Amino acid sequence: MTGYFTTERHERLRQQVREFAESKVRPLIPEMENAKSVQHTLSRLIARQGWIGVTIGREYGGMGLGHLAKTIIIEELSRVSGAMGAMVQASQLGVAKIVHFGTDIQKKSWLPAIANGDCLPTIAVTEPDSGGFVLGMEATAERVGDEYLLNGRKIYIGNSHVGDVHGVVVRTGSGSKGLSAFLVESGRRGLALAPHKQAMGLHGFSFGELIFDNCRIPAANRLGAEGDGLAVAYSSSVLYGRPNLTAVSLGIHRALVEETTAYAKKRISQGRPLAEMQSIKLKLGQMQSRLMTALLAAYHAAHLLDQGQECDAELINAKLINVEYALDTARQAMEIHGAAGLFTDRPVERYLRDAFHIFAPAGTSDIQLLRLGETALGTAKGQWSQRFAAASAAPVSAGLGKALLAQVDHVHHLGRLGLDELKSRPAPGPGLQVDDADRAQRHAGPVDQRRAEVGADAELVDHRVAREPRVVADVVEHQRQPAHHHVRAPPLLLGHRPGRVVGRRDRAGTARDHGRRVEAGEVLPFLVDEVHHGQRRLGRRGQHPGEVVELRLGTVAEAELPQADGPPCGFLVGRGEHAVGVGFVHRGGLRSRGAGG
Repeated sequence: MTGYFTTERHERLRQQVREFAESKVRPLIPEMENAKSVQHTLSRLIARQGWIGVTIGREYGGMGLGHLAKTIIIEELSRVSGAMGAMVQASQLGVAKIVHFGTDIQKKSWLPAIANGDCLPTIAVTEPDSGGFVLGMEATAERVGDEYLLNGRKIYIGNSHVGDVHGVVVRTGSGSKGLSAFLVESGRRGLALAPHKQAMGLHGFSFGELIFDNCRIPAANRLGAEGDGLAVAYSSSVLYGRPNLTAVSLGIHRALVEETTAYAKKRISQGRPLAEMQSIKLKLGQMQSRLMTALLAAYHAAHLLDQGQECDAELINAKLINVEYALDTARQAMEIHGAAGLFTDRPVERYLRDAFHIFAPAGTSDIQLLRLGETALGTAKGQWSQRFAAASAAPVSAGLGKALLAQVDHVHHLGRLGLDELKSRPAPGPGLQVDDADRAQRHAGPVDQRRAEVGADAELVDHRVAREPRVVADVVEHQRQPAHHHVRAPPLLLGHRPGRVVGRRDRAGTARDHGRRVEAGEVLPFLVDEVHHGQRRLGRRGQHPGEVVELRLGTVAEAELPQADGPPCGFLVGRGEHAVGVGFVHRGGLRSRGAGG
């Protein structure tokens, strides 16, 4: 059951997490179930694997792998221990507020520590009286000079007893604009923890109460502006909370199916295994069908989030389906186990208890249905996935950088031949026109230099290669050249059949041309041309003659073919005035043409 939007890198990550969970977590489950206490040591061990930073960018020391990778990490941990899956999801939820609303200073202060496992973040919104009704909260923050004074209580806070920094949403005024968010370190005077209370399930995980009694924090700890608290709470819940909890349910669901199937094969009744009985096969078939549907919903929603696409409804639906289906499967698993499932020597009763814990957080199933009803009626309020598309989108797979370097190695002699030679060789579009071929040849360096240059460029590509065939159409690095010299790169043929430009993104994270349709046989010319002060820019010719849509250097264009076995797509790898190579991407990988082809 692999291949739902996952790459080889995702599957390697899955294997890594699974091996860790089986060797480090599973042996501790009996102790966790007996003690029912918070697992401080195991929580820290998991954090040190770097998985809390899976959606944190590499510039802050994170993995930078995106939400689908996050889903896989939580799923695999939850398959073994729902408690530890919940621990990871709660701290990854705590990452959201800093990624979305943190200042540069806050990001530099907290994200590297979170990424390397030295800091576990939380988010604290729910209160005893208002519950999940965010606008009904009563905890307050009063501005006193350069500080805020916090008072009130927060309950059901994931990782309450292991968290190092809490993202707290409290009231600073009236109405929906009267909520603000703050970062509160766990050691702050005036912040206390209520004693850990044992719960029905998720033994080893803490979701307790924070008590603020004249807790002073500097104004610099505020996230965003005053009044951004509602946005902090809702965006974190929709973009991180729901998919994270979806992943916990998915992991428990997978464990239920695996455990029950194994039991049905081994349990002998009336002289034959339970698995050979038609009534049992029907139940197992229902369980398997639910698991496959739940997995598809979870991965699809996370994939869209990684793509920077609008997907609030998909995230809501994935949480609804995964929670409800996991509970339905847990009931049938108990039916198949019969009385044997009631005893703690089998894990199925633990899976049932843990599954119920995922029902209420980030909204019960009724809340999800209400939101989906609003989607159907066209009355849904905004799209958090659209607002934070740049922050949610995952970077390109590291495998792409290697592919680019391989392409450079294949055409490295371009530096000796010069661009004039390239014009005489086959290419997917018109050849390069160079005003000064001699100058171009002098600028083309040796292969080691070219490898270093394009290797750096590959790190700048800000898009995902989630499934082949997807194409990186252009990688260009900033380079200053004399004002009189310019080069025109060949048009890039993105597909011979109708497709869709998934998106372009500049270094500042600005989305460009998102969702633009590519008609059959359409050619998108990319121009590299001289502008003021010798600064080179990348542009796309517009729909009207002479119109150029500006794109910053270091952008990426990508085309999605309608069929997996469709025709190849052209791409260009360039740096400054040089075209390093022109080639095709097939389903099997990169194949070069042009220089060295």
